[in-house]
Amino acid sequence: MALEQGRRDVGLPEDSPADSSEAHTEGKMKRMKVMIGKRRMMVLLTLTVLVLAAAALVASSASFTATSANPGNMFTAGTLTMSNSKPNTAFVTAALMVPGQNTSGSVTVTNTGDVSGDFSLTVAKSTVVGQTELKGFGGELRLTITDGAGFTWTGTVDEAVAASPMTLGSVGGGVAKTYTVTALFPNAGAGAENGFMGGRVTADLTWNAVNTPAP
Repeated sequence: MALEQGRRDVGLPEDSPADSSEAHTEGKMKRMKVMIGKRRMMVLLTLTVLVLAAAALVASSASFTATSANPGNMFTAGTLTMSNSKPNTAFVTAALMVPGQNTSGSVTVTNTGDVSGDFSLTVAKSTVVGQTELKGFGGELRLTITDGAGFTWTGTVDEAVAASPMTLGSVGGGVAKTYTVTALFPNAGAGAENGFMGGRVTADLTWNAVNTPAP
């Protein structure tokens, strides 16, 4: 009995090395959990700070904006062209004129473009062989040019050449103007025109247009 009691008394103490080791391990685990928790907290705090910083940056760079568009602004150029009812041919002529005689002819000039044009007339004496002036008849033969609507010019052929180009006024796109030219061999009295017997002059008429300046 005494031996058995002695054997029972020889058991491991309550605070055996095994228990101490388990307690130590448990403490380490607790400390690791605490550290991991702290790290997680630090990561969360860091992310929170970054998100707040990004939001603050976006807020600080924001501004009011607005747009208003006007697309399709197109620009086109107009045209200025002319037509002549008797192109490249004479429309007023007379042969064997005597003092006091006159002759007339008309031509229609049209602005066939789509913008207004300032019309003018240029008169020149022909230099074509067989048509050149004889006996200074250009200084005697008188021309009257009219459009029947306010424009009238009168003078000798020589004066018409000097006055060229004659301003005829503005003509709108698609508008036609008819011009009448009258040639008169003056009669200053018996024998006054004898010096022009056999005289000749040929007038070349050229109609011009320049676009009317924009307002």
